[in-house]
Amino acid sequence: MENDGVYRLLAFLCGALLGTLHFGGLWLTILLMPACARPRLCWYMSFLIRLCMTLAGMWIVLDRRPGAFIFTFGAFLSVRWLISRQVRNLNERMADENQPG
Repeated sequence: MENDGVYRLLAFLCGALLGTLHFGGLWLTILLMPACARPRLCWYMSFLIRLCMTLAGMWIVLDRRPGAFIFTFGAFLSVRWLISRQVRNLNERMADENQPG
């Protein structure tokens, strides 16, 4: 099993890509929501597209190497944490800029 390290690295990178697409897409959806003519439809379509991409990617990794799925899911959750932290910091900076004084 000399290739286990390579598969784990690829699984981690796949999870990072899936997380970036999923949570980055969510962030873009929220940003673009005010400009949508039909916001509810935009929200549901975004959710379905992100969900299908994420599930398909996770299924591919799980089908190839079930043990590597842990690394994929860990990277997915790590990206979630990083994006939520970046958005929180951005919101705090925007709130500080909008305060009078």
